[in-house]
Amino acid sequence: MQILPELAEMQAAFRHLAASSGGLKAGALAELVAPGRSALLYRGLVWMAKMDLVRIAPAATESKSNT
Repeated sequence: MQILPELAEMQAAFRHLAASSGGLKAGALAELVAPGRSALLYRGLVWMAKMDLVRIAPAATESKSNT
């Protein structure tokens, strides 16, 4: 049973992250892999965060000012 994505899938995700200027949502990265493999990619992203290769942050919220 495979636990992490294939190396090529992780490399593609890492390249997309490196090319983005402000980061990407995990869902956008999940679109890079074949249907049904997104859970593996999410697990791989968590592993990369554990290894301090990527940073996972909460989604930015848009603040609305009443001016």
